[in-house]
Amino acid sequence: MYGIYTLLPADSAIIVKADLALLGSVAGALVGLPDSTVKEHLKVSPVDELLRDAISEVLNIASPAVTAEGRAVFTKMVADPSYIDGEAGKVLANPFHRNYFTVAVDGYQGGRFAILSPFVPTRLVGR
Repeated sequence: MYGIYTLLPADSAIIVKADLALLGSVAGALVGLPDSTVKEHLKVSPVDELLRDAISEVLNIASPAVTAEGRAVFTKMVADPSYIDGEAGKVLANPFHRNYFTVAVDGYQGGRFAILSPFVPTRLVGR
């Protein structure tokens, strides 16, 4: 799953790539679903509305954590990278920074989480 953020004021993009199981776990914890129920919800394609909305909210809440400079504004999430275009597509194709994490969620499935970001001169951020 991919979360797409607009990076301000640089007017660029940041991409979060995360395992669906991980996002489902965090979203399930947010809405109070036990792990076994989350696993069942994730088997449905496309992901049902409750979990999809909760995943979107998790990505939105995470926006301050995906950048150390500037402000990241959650724009959308997609399951297929072919739907990522524009500035986000450029970052996905050639990220300047790549940060990878293995995340554990107590009582739920964990997974991999990556933040892909562009080169942003600090003078753009400090405006």
